[in-house]
Amino acid sequence: MPGLVEGVLGLDLDVPGRILRLAPHLPPAWPDVAVSQFPNGNGRLNIQLHQEPGRLSAMVGSAGAEDTELMFSPALPAGRDGSFGQGGWDVSPIQGGGQRQ
Repeated sequence: MPGLVEGVLGLDLDVPGRILRLAPHLPPAWPDVAVSQFPNGNGRLNIQLHQEPGRLSAMVGSAGAEDTELMFSPALPAGRDGSFGQGGWDVSPIQGGGQRQ
């Protein structure tokens, strides 16, 4: 299962730092994938990914765990900029390879 979790989903969970990194590389033939009850400290995460041509969306839910920062970094085709939204609001991607400043 580590190949699926780390490779295809690009899931990296830093429990002490309370950071979830999600960098999916879904095969084109997979329109949907979900992980339920993924351990997160004392809680669990539920992750749903959906892709269609030109679009990849993620829904992440947490139960019983402290707040966790989400760093979403999907693989995009070469030359394509990403646009993101959260709860109906546009979210700007972090510039500089995902490093916070």
